[in-house]
Amino acid sequence: MRSYQALSLTPPELAGHALGLHSAGMLTLQGVSAALAGGVAQLTSPGAAMTLLAGASVAVTLALWRPARRSRPAPTRADRAGAGREPTAPS
Repeated sequence: MRSYQALSLTPPELAGHALGLHSAGMLTLQGVSAALAGGVAQLTSPGAAMTLLAGASVAVTLALWRPARRSRPAPTRADRAGAGREPTAPS
């Protein structure tokens, strides 16, 4: 979902760069998160590490979800009225 939103805001000539940067960031953070989980599990227990990181994941998701919802413009009455219709060519 986020990659679609990022690409919709990116100029077409930079879409490949934006998608590559997004993918690289996701893969990097997955690796860092796995290392962090392993470190926490070494200090505590695997169950405690999973619980702690699941809570952190929920907290980050909620923190990022709120601003993303506010940044989207609300649909207008005209948008709702035209939903599902094919665009017509000007006369």
